[in-house]
Amino acid sequence: EMVTNGDFATDTDWSKGGQWTISGGTANFLNGGQSSLQSNVGITSSLFYKLEFDITVASASIDLVDNTNVSVLSLATYAVGHHIVYFQQTSIKQC
Repeated sequence: EMVTNGDFATDTDWSKGGQWTISGGTANFLNGGQSSLQSNVGITSSLFYKLEFDITVASASIDLVDNTNVSVLSLATYAVGHHIVYFQQTSIKQC
């Protein structure tokens, strides 16, 4: 399964905190501080998932939460570069 509009082709299917914009095929964080970018994706605990992302300017941390705001996956801060993370709700493999 893929995230709907996971390529940021448009500014739809995402809930953006006040520091985020989506344009030109990228999601952009404007200033320091904490702000979230969210997409509703169904996670099934018995399945494995692949999260692939690029960070182009500064570091970022990733935290996936369920619909009750309980953390499903919390990852360390990532530096600029291309990142791939395979995960199951109970385990993480970073590449």
